[in-house]
Amino acid sequence: MLLGCQTQFSPQEIVANAAETHQQPDQFYIESKIIYEGEEAINLFEWRNQDYYRINIVESLGQTVTIESPEQSLTYLEDENIALISDNHGEIVDEVHYLNDFYQLDDLYDLDVQLVDEDEWIGRDAYHLLLEGADEQVKLVVDQSTWMILMWERGPLRTEIINFEPNPDFDGVFDFEVPTNAEVLHLDHEQNVLTPEEAQQLFASDVRLLTDDYELWEIYVLSEEEVMLEYFKDQSPYVVMTIGESQNDTVVENNELIDQLELFTTVDVYELPGDTFVLTFEEEGNYYEVFAEDANVTVDDLIAFIESLYSLNEE
Repeated sequence: MLLGCQTQFSPQEIVANAAETHQQPDQFYIESKIIYEGEEAINLFEWRNQDYYRINIVESLGQTVTIESPEQSLTYLEDENIALISDNHGEIVDEVHYLNDFYQLDDLYDLDVQLVDEDEWIGRDAYHLLLEGADEQVKLVVDQSTWMILMWERGPLRTEIINFEPNPDFDGVFDFEVPTNAEVLHLDHEQNVLTPEEAQQLFASDVRLLTDDYELWEIYVLSEEEVMLEYFKDQSPYVVMTIGESQNDTVVENNELIDQLELFTTVDVYELPGDTFVLTFEEEGNYYEVFAEDANVTVDDLIAFIESLYSLNEE
């Protein structure tokens, strides 16, 4: 449908409203998917009301369930059979919509933007925008009443909402029973998030934590002998690395070793179900595992990350 009348918002205002999500609904159910190079990679299912939020993230490794309530935050990682629980001290769950939070929209302001259509998307009135730069093109579909991003396409990555219900049936949705054989870790955010110096003190020998090329976002204590580090690149989640004093036999025994690299130490490359990978190495009695947190990250990108750990620590 071609534009027949002038919208009350300029294309730039539409992008700004999507970035800030001013009018997010109080409650909803959303089903969406993330597609990389034409292949479906991740399916997302979100529920939200005034007090509770739940998201199921389904990918090749299994399902991750997160439920936020005023009482607690619970995350269950199906592939590792681990539940992480922390106390929210009665605080109301912050406004959240995964896809709008997932996108980094700041750099879009540097692109030329035009409103190419106003047409329905999954039965909802929507703005269809095209943003272009010297060597980049972004397609964006934004809901007219809520400013939620309904579709985003940039390079090989495409995300889209395929179902939206503003007033769903929440019966039983926010109930979740952790499997009886799962490992349950009770976390206190302040006590279980470490500085690099505190993380180093957990290990008898020096460990590789820092890099100039990636931002160390957070360090979490998983146990008395294991930490998990999250790294960002270009303000987005990029890589997760764990360091422990014992090898994770689950990775070694259940996945295929497809390559061995000689960097500062031998790095094993394992292929996991669904064309995903984990790189592992051991140094001075400490075992490292490096996973992609961004669907665009390749094995070569993970190798570059590991090399960056080496470069900084050898200076």
